[in-house]
Amino acid sequence: MDIKAGHCNGTRYLIKHMGQYRLVLEKLHAEEGDKNKVLILPRIPMKHAMSDKFAFELTRLQFPIKIAFALTMNRAQGQSAEKCGILLPKHVWAHGQIYVAFSRCGNPNNVHVWAEQSLFEKHDLDPAKKYVANVVYSEVLQDEDSDV
Repeated sequence: MDIKAGHCNGTRYLIKHMGQYRLVLEKLHAEEGDKNKVLILPRIPMKHAMSDKFAFELTRLQFPIKIAFALTMNRAQGQSAEKCGILLPKHVWAHGQIYVAFSRCGNPNNVHVWAEQSLFEKHDLDPAKKYVANVVYSEVLQDEDSDV
């Protein structure tokens, strides 16, 4: 829509307002002070390529966007996806959540993970690998009658 302002294919947005005839979008990774971070996107008429062979013209109004969905790990349980992106900005704190997140996609080559790595800088770990802390509260897993 506006290449000079960075509004082009592949740019990711947050939908701030969805109306019948327009979307108000905000760039997800806009730099501080970016005056062009908001885009008002109108519904655009799309004409069918075969319209010249018919007695009528097939036109529809649509927003030229590709929708993406986000789920929490718990909500994703039981779902399956062709491609999966996992955002881990903090520790995974509930037992089994990492398994649920990583097992939503059948093909491991289609699973993409972003995990905050600054937490692991103090450890002597392989910098080529990514790490996630799987925090388990053992007191929750203990039997109430047990003294362990």
